[in-house]
Amino acid sequence: MHLSIDTENKNLSQKDFWFILYNDDIPVAECSLIYENDNIYEFNDVLVYEKYRGNNYSNIMISKIIDYMKQTKTMKITMKIISYLDNIASYNSYKKIFGEPYKTDVRYAYFFINI
Repeated sequence: MHLSIDTENKNLSQKDFWFILYNDDIPVAECSLIYENDNIYEFNDVLVYEKYRGNNYSNIMISKIIDYMKQTKTMKITMKIISYLDNIASYNSYKKIFGEPYKTDVRYAYFFINI
């Protein structure tokens, strides 16, 4: 299983990333990592293709992205992600990686990690 960075077909700034997770050369998941400001990045568009859901691919992809950012960034950064509270699968998935949300409201749970 490998993670690739695809910036050729996406309209991203120089600080943004588009990641694709492959299993045996078959793309199974993708997401963007968008630079906000002050060394804060937000995960967006986390998508596991429908036929591959239920295989822990979102956790694998997000963990690989965090590892990639740890290896390539020379400064401290914060990475954050938001989940709908009623999307139990993504909420539980993000909780495994980021721990308890730092904030919730009536609709969302907010997670972050400093690396």
